[in-house]
Amino acid sequence: MRVNGKHVGPSPVVREAVPTGSIQVELRRESVVKRLVVQIAAGQVSARRVSMQADDRKDLIDPWY
Repeated sequence: MRVNGKHVGPSPVVREAVPTGSIQVELRRESVVKRLVVQIAAGQVSARRVSMQADDRKDLIDPWY
């Protein structure tokens, strides 16, 4: 998993400090790559559930292309 281009380890990442504002998240599983943008407010804790099925784009939250 990458946050703003920085590798932060495998998903799930727990309590990774990120800057406020818009952050870019990239998830990879085998040949599937999904990207999303998450808006973070100061002091906010955020979680997203993303399907990593190759053809399951309907479950992608906040797509970033």
